[in-house]
Amino acid sequence: IILEKDNFDRILADNISWEYVSPWRFDFFNNRLIDLDGRELTDKDRQARASFFIKIFDSYKPDVLLLHNYMSGSRWDSIIDFEIMPLIDLIREKHRDVNIYSYMIGMLDGFENITKEEEAFFLESVKRNMDKVFLRSDNLPLFFKTCPPAIHLPGHFVPVGYSADSDKVKKVLDSNEKYI
Repeated sequence: IILEKDNFDRILADNISWEYVSPWRFDFFNNRLIDLDGRELTDKDRQARASFFIKIFDSYKPDVLLLHNYMSGSRWDSIIDFEIMPLIDLIREKHRDVNIYSYMIGMLDGFENITKEEEAFFLESVKRNMDKVFLRSDNLPLFFKTCPPAIHLPGHFVPVGYSADSDKVKKVLDSNEKYI
C-alpha cells in the first residue's frame, strides 16, 4: 500500500507494508508540479518517482494493481501519467498475469463537450490500460449518463456499491492473499 506520510491511520499487521511516497501538488495557476515547499519538480524528480513505483512493484510482485481515482483517459490523469504509465506499460509488457484496476470514488465529469478525438483517446486508454474500473456506485445507467463514452465499454465499468462495511479491514488482515 503506497500512501502519503501521516495522511492515514496505520493498521499494524504482518501482511501489510506501508511505503512512503513524497507528496507533490499541481499548481493550477502556474501549470506546474511542485513539492510541498513550492519547488518545481524536475525531469530527474519525475523519473525518480516513476522508478520508485516500479521498484515497489518489483519488490512485492503483486497479483493486482489497484489505482485510486485513476483510469488513464481523463484530463486530470495526464497530470500524473509520468509516474503511473511507466508502471502500467511494464505490467502490460512483462507481467500480463497482473490485473490492473481503478477505483473511482465518484461520477466522472468533463465529458459535456468532448470531441470525437478525445472520446476515442479515452476509450482506447481505458481499454488498453485497465482491466476493470470499479465505481463507487450502484447505478451503472447513471454513470453512463455522466460519462457517455463509457457505454462503448460496458464490461470495463463495474459498480461495486458504497464503502460502509467496517469489517472489511479485518477480512484483509486475516487473508493470505497479496494486496497492493
